[in-house]
Amino acid sequence: AGWISYFSFFGAFLNNADANAQCNFWEGANGFNRINALRFSAGALADTLMNPNPNNNQMALATWDLFGIRMQGFSNNVSTVRNFLGTMYGRGATNSTIGMQQAQTLASGFRANTARAVVLMTDGANFLGVSATAAVDQASVNASSLAICNAFKAQGTIVYTVGFGTELSNNSASSVVARQFL
Repeated sequence: AGWISYFSFFGAFLNNADANAQCNFWEGANGFNRINALRFSAGALADTLMNPNPNNNQMALATWDLFGIRMQGFSNNVSTVRNFLGTMYGRGATNSTIGMQQAQTLASGFRANTARAVVLMTDGANFLGVSATAAVDQASVNASSLAICNAFKAQGTIVYTVGFGTELSNNSASSVVARQFL
């Protein structure tokens, strides 16, 4: 199994504490903000896939925003996966194309003759950056991301999407576009 996590937050965070503090500011200091929800969900997936027999399943992870941040190659060790999850933080902006490009890089590690999946997780709309043509940028980055997803599909890889956060749950135009993309 391939695991690709994908998220962004409100500002240019430098570490986990900054990301958690900002999420707690916006979402309440209950300890279960978006980044912790992502870590919890990804950790639960790792536990499910790798226990009790870790030799059958592997996960790889990536984080990004407008740029690729970090990747963890395939591992069948739950501790390795959970350690990576513990270091994830958001820096702002969400560009699925960058994430899906990282997924393509990591997919070169898929084992032959196995079920393959990519899990795309996000807390917001696909985003190319602030510009006068934001709507065009959104359509462009959605199309680029979907092209990579379709290439995965043609190769027999299933792409799952998971959305976190209030940006995906209200009825604003950007939320509707984000849900349609997912």
